[in-house]
Amino acid sequence: MSNMTSVSRLLISFLIGNFLCGGVSLLQAQSGRRPRKPAAPPVVEPESSPPIKSAPAPKPSLLLTVGMDRDEVFLNLPLNFYTESLRTVIEQLSRRSDVRVNDAGTITRGDAIHQAKAEIDGYVIYLQLTLDSVSSRRYGENARDAVVEYWVFAPTTAKIATSGRTYARAYQNRSVIRRPGSSGSYDTYPLNEAAKEAADEILGYFKKH
Repeated sequence: MSNMTSVSRLLISFLIGNFLCGGVSLLQAQSGRRPRKPAAPPVVEPESSPPIKSAPAPKPSLLLTVGMDRDEVFLNLPLNFYTESLRTVIEQLSRRSDVRVNDAGTITRGDAIHQAKAEIDGYVIYLQLTLDSVSSRRYGENARDAVVEYWVFAPTTAKIATSGRTYARAYQNRSVIRRPGSSGSYDTYPLNEAAKEAADEILGYFKKH
């Protein structure tokens, strides 16, 4: 009976020892295990937007070629009067976004007609400067004595679409008579205003037609 008791005690001790060793091993294994890091969220790249295309410039509805006759033999006014009035007419016509203006420089009436016949859509404007009939002189240094004359030739046929004249004298009371430090030439203000009026009359014709 005592032998059985001893064996039972040895068996129980062995089982308890195995159990304790297994528990210690399990604890060591759990303590050595590293916690898993949470997975990083996927990186979402922004969609590339298509390049913004600029709107095309509107096609001009009116094409104009402008030139002025400056016959050196029969100049009635200072040369800068011709340059100023041509520049002013072109600038005034170009204020409209639907109008494209080409500067033809110095042309004769024959050149204007020839160019108009070669055009398909564009009109040709022929300009001249003359002396006001009120002035009895053959040459004038005062811009108020100038008259801006214009003819508009139609494309292909070169027929006169419209024509007219504007007088610088109409603006003489609004001008500065003489620029400070000038060498004798009078102010071109009235001539520039007459040139603007001529351009406005030309645009007015096309607005009606």
